[in-house]
Amino acid sequence: MTIDFLVNTDCTRIEKTSVEVPPGYLLHTVYNATYVVHNGEVMLVL
Repeated sequence: MTIDFLVNTDCTRIEKTSVEVPPGYLLHTVYNATYVVHNGEVMLVL
Protein backbone atom coordinates (compact mmCIF):
# COMPACT_ATOMS: atom_id res chain seq x y z
CA MET A 1 0.00 0.00 0.00
CA THR A 2 1.38 3.42 -0.96
CA ILE A 3 0.22 6.68 0.63
CA ASP A 4 1.42 10.13 -0.46
CA PHE A 5 0.54 13.43 1.19
CA LEU A 6 0.71 16.96 -0.21
CA VAL A 7 1.21 19.20 2.84
CA ASN A 8 0.79 22.97 2.89
CA THR A 9 3.55 24.02 5.29
CA ASP A 10 2.31 27.62 5.48
CA CYS A 11 -0.92 26.63 7.23
CA THR A 12 0.19 23.11 8.31
CA ARG A 13 -2.60 21.15 6.68
CA ILE A 14 -2.85 18.28 4.25
CA GLU A 15 -4.00 19.50 0.83
CA LYS A 16 -4.27 16.16 -0.95
CA THR A 17 -3.70 12.48 -0.32
CA SER A 18 -2.98 9.82 -2.90
CA VAL A 19 -3.48 6.19 -1.98
CA GLU A 20 -2.61 3.13 -4.03
CA VAL A 21 -3.90 -0.15 -2.68
CA PRO A 22 -3.34 -3.73 -3.85
CA PRO A 23 -6.12 -5.84 -5.38
CA GLY A 24 -8.78 -6.87 -2.87
CA TYR A 25 -8.73 -3.53 -1.05
CA LEU A 26 -11.45 -0.91 -1.59
CA LEU A 27 -11.44 2.86 -1.09
CA HIS A 28 -14.50 4.70 0.20
CA THR A 29 -14.65 8.45 0.82
CA VAL A 30 -17.27 9.72 3.28
CA TYR A 31 -17.36 13.23 4.78
CA ASN A 32 -13.80 14.03 3.55
CA ALA A 33 -12.37 10.86 5.12
CA THR A 34 -11.03 8.03 2.96
CA TYR A 35 -11.51 4.51 4.27
CA VAL A 36 -9.41 1.58 3.08
CA VAL A 37 -11.50 -1.60 3.42
CA HIS A 38 -10.37 -5.23 3.11
CA ASN A 39 -12.71 -8.21 3.60
CA GLY A 40 -15.36 -5.89 5.05
CA GLU A 41 -13.05 -4.47 7.73
CA VAL A 42 -11.70 -0.91 7.83
CA MET A 43 -7.91 -1.13 7.66
CA LEU A 44 -7.00 2.58 7.51
CA VAL A 45 -8.72 5.97 7.65
CA LEU A 46 -7.16 9.05 6.05
